[in-house]
Amino acid sequence: MQDSVDARMLDPDTALLVVADGMGGAPAGDLASGRALAAVIDTLGQRDWSDPDVALAEAVAAANEAVWQEALADPRKASMGTTLVIAPRQRRRGPYRERRR
Repeated sequence: MQDSVDARMLDPDTALLVVADGMGGAPAGDLASGRALAAVIDTLGQRDWSDPDVALAEAVAAANEAVWQEALADPRKASMGTTLVIAPRQRRRGPYRERRR
C-alpha cells in the first residue's frame, strides 16, 4: 500500500502548514498530492503577501492547474485528485498553550 500523504511546513515568515492528501483508490493520488504541494509552495514563495487572500487563492489555483495538466497528459491519470489544506500554524502561546499539571 502506498502512502499518498504529503505535508510541509512553509518558512516561519508565512507560518502556514500545507497538507495535500491524494485520493485513495484513484489512479496517481500520490502524484496528485505531490504536484499540488509543489505548486502551492512555489506559488506562495513568489507572491507579494500584501493581500494574503489573493496569495492563497493564486496558490490553490496553481495547485489545481498542476493536477489538471498532469491528468490531461495521461488518460490513465484522468481521475487523479487530492485534497488540499492551507492553514495557519498556531503557536503554543496564550490561550492555546497546553497546560501541564
